[in-house]
Amino acid sequence: MTGKGILYGVGTGPGDPELLTLKAIRIIKEADVIAVPNEIPENSIPYRTVAAVYPELASKEILPVPFLMEPDQEARQAVREENADRIAAILDQGRSVAFLTIGDPSIYTTYSYVFAILAPRGYTCEMISGVPSFCGASARLNTTLCGGNERLEIIPGGMGGDAGSTQIYMKYESRFPELIRELKARGEKPMVIENCCLEGERAFPDADHLPEDIGYFNIVISRSRDTER
Repeated sequence: MTGKGILYGVGTGPGDPELLTLKAIRIIKEADVIAVPNEIPENSIPYRTVAAVYPELASKEILPVPFLMEPDQEARQAVREENADRIAAILDQGRSVAFLTIGDPSIYTTYSYVFAILAPRGYTCEMISGVPSFCGASARLNTTLCGGNERLEIIPGGMGGDAGSTQIYMKYESRFPELIRELKARGEKPMVIENCCLEGERAFPDADHLPEDIGYFNIVISRSRDTER
């Protein structure tokens, strides 16, 4: 679309400001508008991550684009369409939008919903890579994820991994206790990191000694017990 602005999906990494890329900061500085997936941008992890190294973020034009998390899929899609329309209105003015997202924009992000709506309409959309949360987690746990011919699986919402691979479990919500029990029953060695790269981070290389108050925002990395890294 000639004369239209560009939409950038900017990965801000797992929350540690030092893991922001130089390219992400450059795009954020150059963008006309910063879209933040939260009704209150300052409550957003991506916003706080960027603001820690680029305080001038507060003086830029900010577009809050909150998303619904409730089960009603029609309601969720309606909000996605509304957010996409609001962004499109800015792009139609020839202005660029940097959509901040935690981790990498290609992996389980709200940006992907907007991208799926606007790209087919002909808008120019570009992704700015960020450090994925599970890579931040593996670094904090001081463990590599795979090597040689080993497979790496990213599994959302529960079980289903191959016992011969390294598995990363995300988005499993209330299934956490059940997930840990099932992995142990399979003879695997799950590791857990809570609030990776954020305030209150806790790492548990041995899931045999997990506290009962483990929080919602966590990642599980699991492999067979005879595979050490």
